[in-house]
Order: sequence, then structure tokens, then C-alpha cells
Amino acid sequence: MNSMSNLSLQIDLQSDFLKEINETPEQFSKDIKFWAAVSLYFFGKVNITTASIFAGYNYSEFIAQLENLKIPINHSNHLIIKSNNQTPKKSKRYFGCGKHIIKSISDDFTQPLPQFKEYMP
Repeated sequence: MNSMSNLSLQIDLQSDFLKEINETPEQFSKDIKFWAAVSLYFFGKVNITTASIFAGYNYSEFIAQLENLKIPINHSNHLIIKSNNQTPKKSKRYFGCGKHIIKSISDDFTQPLPQFKEYMP
């Protein structure tokens, strides 16, 4: 049987730091987890599903947060989680899934490439 255990990390802060930012240790911990999840996703260390679980958000809430932060979402790499057993599976590509990946298309995109001219009629 595979059981997961929790790991606790300690961060050393100046004693009045949380008072200065007006946060409780619990809220600050939640914020740190959220920003760590965003960073891990942004730099490609984890997929969006893992990041959302780590941050403590449901999948759609996490996507909404990323959109608010203007962080591109890689739709082709999403994993869908089944609600009954948390088993991830890849989602199928759909029309428009390159929306945040393809930034621009060159004007001569439909023109033949010079290296293939000899094969063209």
C-alpha cells in the first residue's frame, strides 16, 4: 500500500515580518504555497494539475488565478483528474489549444520553403 506523508518546511523570518505585511502564519503559508505552485508550473517543473493540488486550489480556480496573472496556460499539456480517485489522464487536443502557444504567424507561412522548391510542380 502506497501512502503519502506530509513534509513540513521551516522558513526563518524576522519576528515582526508577518505583522508588517498584516498576515497570519496560516495565510502566509498558504500564499507561499500558491506562489511556489505558480512558479513551478511557469518554469515547467510540474503540470498544471499537480500545481493546483499543491497550491490547495481546485483545477478551475487555479486556472482562473493564472489567467488573472496573465500566465500562459499550456492546454495541450493539461491533465484531467477524475473526482473519484484522483487518477490523472491526458486530455484530448481541441480547436484553439494553441491559443497561448502560437504568438504570431508569418505572412509567408503558406509559401513553399526554398529548400523544397525542387519537389514542387
